[in-house]
Amino acid sequence: MPDEFETILTQELNSDGLLNEAKQYILNLSASKRVRPRFLFACGQLLEVPKSKLINLACAVELIHTASLLHDDIVDQTRVRRSSTSVNTKFGDGIALLAGDQLFSKAILILSDTDRAVDNLKAAAQTIYDMSNAAAFEVNQDVRLTNKQLLSIVDGKTGSLFVLCGKLAGLASNNDIAADKFASIGKLLGRIFQINDDIDDIKEDTKNKIQTIPRNFGVKIATNEAERFYDEMINVLSDYKNHKFYSEILSIVQIITRKNT
Repeated sequence: MPDEFETILTQELNSDGLLNEAKQYILNLSASKRVRPRFLFACGQLLEVPKSKLINLACAVELIHTASLLHDDIVDQTRVRRSSTSVNTKFGDGIALLAGDQLFSKAILILSDTDRAVDNLKAAAQTIYDMSNAAAFEVNQDVRLTNKQLLSIVDGKTGSLFVLCGKLAGLASNNDIAADKFASIGKLLGRIFQINDDIDDIKEDTKNKIQTIPRNFGVKIATNEAERFYDEMINVLSDYKNHKFYSEILSIVQIITRKNT
């Protein structure tokens, strides 16, 4: 990932007052791996898109992701994020909500000034819609959910942002077929990401009652599902296996699963 990415991302957030402090705070909390921007850059490089065309797209995706964390923490009344005080606890729900709104707005402004802006904006709007739908479904779990329903939540909650990364990279290459193909890769990567995360949650927090695939159907079944999605992803990527940036996609999977793949 280009070194200038973090610099540009920080510059895009510059503003005055408490909202700026809250935005910078959450951005630092979410800075560890930047897997979504990395995935977007990897897709773009596989499609021979210049890095200069990808940086603003990657910044927009990371801002949308960060905004969603702020709103999720308000909905869930999360007190701690990554061993640090959450924004809503540190600054209050109101500031956290407004900071999230500004991050969403900034992402839209960035995308509005890119090539194929209308297509990029439509893709981003669909992502935000899907994320909010999944979040609403997740907090209203009155009945036991099926595997299909849980996958639908995963696709909206986590997969949608990876789908957006693949879609934006494909659109940047001016190849609509590639945009759909890399969006499908993003969907599979999102499933791998979330299932592994949910497996870790079971090991770390046995009291959490939120329904997930491993919690409802067991770790073994969930692991098998993640491996199936990985095999599907590799199959979709087969046309690029000799490309010099193919290994970057695999390295992202390693980050997600913390194992050799």
